[in-house]
Order: sequence, then structure tokens, then C-alpha cells
Amino acid sequence: MTSYWAIAVGINQYKSFQPLVYAQRDARAMRDFWVGEAGFAPDQCLLLIDSNTAVDRGAIYPSRDNIRSYVAELCQEQLPAGSFLWCFFSGYGMRFEGRDYLMPIDGDPEQVSTTGVAVEELFKLLKTAPTDKILLTLDMNRSQNALAGEGVGEQTVVLADTYGIATLLSCQPEQASYETLALRQGLFTAALLEGLRYRGCITPDSLAHYLSDRLPALSDYHWRPKQQPLAIIPVEQRHQLILPQRAIAKVGVYGSDRVSDDLPTDLPASSSVSSSQNLIVYPTLPSNADEFEPVLASEALNGNIEPFNGKGTNRPDSSASVNVAYEDVDSVSDDLFWQRVRLWGGAAMLLLILGVLLSNWSALRNSFLPDLEPTSENSAEPEAIAPTASPASPSPAAPETSSSPADDVSSQGASSFMAPPASSDAGLPPNASSPPAEIPAELSASVEAARAALQNQRQEEAIALLDQVPPEQRTEDYNQLRTQAEQALEQVRQRNQTILNNARAVLSRSRALNATNQASDFSQAIVQVRQIRPGQPLYDQAQRSITTWSQVILDLAEGRAGQGNLNSAIAAAQLVPSTNPEVYSAAQQAIAQWQQQQTNQETLQQARSLIRRNQASSYHRAIAVARQISAGQPLHNEAQQQIGEWSQTILDLARSRANQGQLNRAIQTAVLVPANTPAHAAAQEAVANWRSQL
Repeated sequence: MTSYWAIAVGINQYKSFQPLVYAQRDARAMRDFWVGEAGFAPDQCLLLIDSNTAVDRGAIYPSRDNIRSYVAELCQEQLPAGSFLWCFFSGYGMRFEGRDYLMPIDGDPEQVSTTGVAVEELFKLLKTAPTDKILLTLDMNRSQNALAGEGVGEQTVVLADTYGIATLLSCQPEQASYETLALRQGLFTAALLEGLRYRGCITPDSLAHYLSDRLPALSDYHWRPKQQPLAIIPVEQRHQLILPQRAIAKVGVYGSDRVSDDLPTDLPASSSVSSSQNLIVYPTLPSNADEFEPVLASEALNGNIEPFNGKGTNRPDSSASVNVAYEDVDSVSDDLFWQRVRLWGGAAMLLLILGVLLSNWSALRNSFLPDLEPTSENSAEPEAIAPTASPASPSPAAPETSSSPADDVSSQGASSFMAPPASSDAGLPPNASSPPAEIPAELSASVEAARAALQNQRQEEAIALLDQVPPEQRTEDYNQLRTQAEQALEQVRQRNQTILNNARAVLSRSRALNATNQASDFSQAIVQVRQIRPGQPLYDQAQRSITTWSQVILDLAEGRAGQGNLNSAIAAAQLVPSTNPEVYSAAQQAIAQWQQQQTNQETLQQARSLIRRNQASSYHRAIAVARQISAGQPLHNEAQQQIGEWSQTILDLARSRANQGQLNRAIQTAVLVPANTPAHAAAQEAVANWRSQL
């Protein structure tokens, strides 16, 4: 039986790069999926992230040496023959002198070749594994400037072909990879997990096809520049299972390539065979964002995503569930199948007959009731007797009798079917029409309420009130009011649709003219669509757009904060409207945090400005200022690091003076090392030693 192994690397807090927001979360999400849902053994899934919290107990620090050594150990010592290996990376990638590099947490953009992990070295290590079942997924096109990241992935494509390792890249070499606050993940990881969880992507081929459609749609929906994945898969690896067979039934297989011993050899229309004839390169096809719905957290948690009906994995020949033989799943016999067919077929036929009878009940009753004669003059349906009265006598008045609600309904129905034609024989003047029925007081109130709603521009409410008036009681005034309401509703609908279209058009033009999205553009679009009032047509659609654009504004603010532009981040976050409480609350919390970060930056800068070279007391004062940054606040870790360095500097100065024979001065210097600092214990020990020498 094939065993499954994985290694995931995700880095947020780089030492020499602008921090990322969700790379660490991406790696953790992949590990959680492998272990919690796909059934991988926990000790066979390595997680390398920059976190030491209790949640990530056992996580490995993602330094250059650790990444290289753990991949080498996994491939050369731990992997059994014939096992399957996932390798996932989310972080920065760079291209230097024509070579691709993955940047570890200690990577330096000024020394790429000596501090980065060469992708070629990674392929060589993977090739030493005793298996050819490997899937490498790289989300590395996240360079902090366009020039440094340009072309990242070009060499990786060549290496994937050379070494015959299936590889998924998060975007084309000339593109960049993006994160979004709305999903709290990178777009690539979000699409990857969706394909694995809900779309039946259990082979490299089906996963590549799904990503080629889904990822561009996600980038469009979340207002990101186009992100198109790139897959390089050897032909013989197209239909390898990337998840354990027993796990496939648990992860929501809705439609993918059928897997059997007789694997298909035809190539998908959207792929091409490389010149080496042993590799399939999956170019991305144009996608329409309107064909896809956004990934919603609630749907993802509850598993309520419907089968995917777009392009890619659900091709005509693969729309059914995955056909995999499971040892623990019993096959259904033909007899049981046909019994179910007959049972459900009979039930469906019965429902069909009942539906036909109910839909034609009025016509059937109309055809039978005229032939019925009343049994006595005291019948409960006096109006039905009127047509049988003598032509010489007027129509008798209905007697005042009490009746149940059911009788009232029956009477009303009978009179509507058997009403006499307008004539002098029926007690009406010749050629005169029947007078309209008088509208009861409660119905008249409905009409007046509808008129008031229409005057207050609540057209949909007015029409709903008018719908309460029965058809036989609708007067000419009613018809005029109804027409007026419908015309007003259509005018408002057209107006609101124009508002939405204009707002989207402005955003599209702005996006085409600027390389990056502008928070002010989304703010102006929100102001426009807020003209659509509650109760008007397209109001719900307008609110969904406002929520999406609010999330984009906050996402842009987060990105600016990650680049160190706190003033710009705060200004952007302040544009988030209060319409959506959740997004607005997140924006206010972010603003408070960034303002505190600005204050703490000023505090640290003040502390650094106190430093005087070879003056121990200046370091002591700097430590006192830096300690104003409390635990849990922004830059607390940085402040603690500085305090540790400064306390060690004080101790070093004391030791230097002791070595010069200035023991008293050394003691005076060492006692300046504050308590609860890394050097305090060593300083106290040194003071005791020097005092003993006096």
C-alpha cells in the first residue's frame, strides 16, 4: 500500500523582505488538510513555519539550512520505496543570473545565491527519493519589487521537465502571486484546497485542470491582477493518486478523472506535449469570472459547495464521481439497482399524475358544476340558484345564513363559475355591465397603504400590498395604481442598474490604468452604490458589492502596512464604511494596531537615539525607554531583542574594564545591567567575582 508523506514551508516574517500576511497560514492549512482530512500520518508531515506557538508545536524554523537538511533527510532516509511525496512552499522567490531561488526566512535579496535555496538543488534532492510519485507546488512569485521577481519560474519549468517531477506553479513567470484578506489565504492555496476538498481533484491532471479555471476567476472576483497557474506534469504521472484511496471518499469527490487500471492516454484539449514528448504543460485558458462564485468560509466549513459545472475536471467523459475500487466499500448488485429504479419510477409517475390533476382542477370543476342541480331551495349556495329563477321574476336576494369558512369558499367559487350573463333577464338594464364588487375595508386599507408606499418610493412594498387584493375585487383605480407602481419600479430598477454598472466601469478603467488597485477608487464606488436604498430593486446586489469592495480596501491597507507604510495603511482603512459591521470592525482594530505600532516605532527610535558608544549608562537609559513597549503590542519582540543586545553590551563593557584592571569601574558598569534581561545573571556572577578580588 502506498504511504503518503508531505513537507510544507510557509514564511511570513522575513528578516530582509517585507513581511507576508498569509504564507504561514497557507502552509499550516495544507498540513491540517493532509493530517486532519486526507488521513496522512502526523509524523509523516513536516511543517516549516516561523511560529513557536502551542498550536504549531513541533514546527521547524524555516531557515536555509533547515529547509535543505530536512528535505534531504526526508528523501534519502525516511521515504519508503513507492511512496507519494507532497512538497509545498509559500513565500518569496527570486531569479538571479538566470536561476530560480526559494528565499528562506534568513534569505538576503542582496546575496541571493548564498542565502537562497536554489530550485535546481531542490529538484536534485527530490530526485534522490526512492519514488517517482512526487508533486511539487510552489507559490513563490511574491518578490517585493517587480525587477527582482521578473521571470521567476522560467528555470523551474525546464527543471521539472529535466528531472521528470510533477510541478504546480502559482502563476506564470511574468505574473505575481497574491493574497487576500477576504479568504485569509493566498489565492493559489485557496483554489488548491477547494479542488482537493470539494472538486474531486485526486490526480495531478484533474488538479491542474481545475486550477487553470478557478484561479483566474478568484483573482478577478477579489480584484487582483490576473493570476494564471502553470502545471508541468510528466505523462506517466497524470493519473497517479495524490491522496490515499480511503481518504478520497471523505473529501467530497464530485467529479474528476476516472481512475482505473486501464488509464486513458488521450491528452486534454487545453494541454500541450513538450518537445521531449514526456511532459504535459498546462497553459491557462481565458476564464470568465462570472462563471464562478467566490470561496465562502461558511461553505468551506460546512461542505455545502455544489458540484462544479465549469470547465476543467467536469468534462463530459468525467462528470460522474470518481470510479475507484475501495477495499472497504461494497458494490451494489444489479437487482438492488433495478428495485430502486422501479420504486422511484413509480413514485415519480404518481407525483406527475397528481400534479396534472391539481394544475387542471379549476377546468375540471368548471366542466362538472354547471350540470349540478340544487337539491332544495334552502341550499347553502343561494347565489348558484339565481340562474334557474323564472325570467319574469327578479333575482332573489341571498338569505342571511351562517356558514363556516369552508362554506364561504365553496360559495364564492360556485358563483364565479355560474354567474349569469349581463341581460335584462338577470335583473340588469340591457347592455349594462355588472357593477364592480365593493372592496372590503381591510382591502381598501391595503390599497391606501400601497399608495403611501409608492409615494415614499418603496415600489416593491407597494406591489406586494396590491397583490393582496383578490382579482375579482380589483377596480379601475386599482389597475391604474398597479400600473403606476410597476412603471416606477422598472424606472428605479434601470436607474439602480446604471449606478452599479457605472461604479464597476470606473473600477475597471482604474484597474487598467494603474498597476495596483487604489483604495480611493473603491471608496468612490461604494459612495455611488449607496444611493440604492433599502427596499429598492438591486439593493441586495449593491450591498454585496459594498462588502466585497470594503474587503478589498482593507486588504490594500494590510498590504501597505506590510510594506511599512503605516500612514498610508491607516488612511486606506479609514475609507472602509460602517455598512458591513464585520469588515468595519476589522478595519478599526487594524487602525488601532497600526497607530500603536507608530507609537512604538517612535519609542524605539527614541531609545536608540540615547545610545552613546562605550557609555554604559546610555544603554541603561535606552533599555528603560524600550521597556515601555508592553507584551502583546506591535514591535514588542523587536524591543526585547534590542534590550537583550544592549544588556549584553553593558556586560561586555564591564568585562573589558575588568580586563584592564579597573575592577571598581567594572563593577559599577555591570550593576547597570537591568534585572530580567538576558545578561543579568551573568552580570551578577561577574560582580561577585570581581568584588572577591578587591
